[in-house]
Amino acid sequence: MGLFKDIEKVNQTHLLPWQNDALRAFSAKMKDREYLFPCIPATQSFSLGHLRYGFIGHP
Repeated sequence: MGLFKDIEKVNQTHLLPWQNDALRAFSAKMKDREYLFPCIPATQSFSLGHLRYGFIGHP
C-alpha cells in the first residue's frame, strides 16, 4: 500500500477497519484543542498537510 498525503481524503474503502480506526484516532488526537498534542512541530506539520501516512505488513 502506498503513502497517503491527506488524511481526510484517504480512500478508506481500500483500508482495513483497524487502519481506518487508527487514522481517525490519530486525526482526532492532532485536532483536539482541549488536550493538545505535546509536540508543536508535529501539530504544525499535521495542520499544513506535510505528513504522510502508510501501513506496513507484519515482518
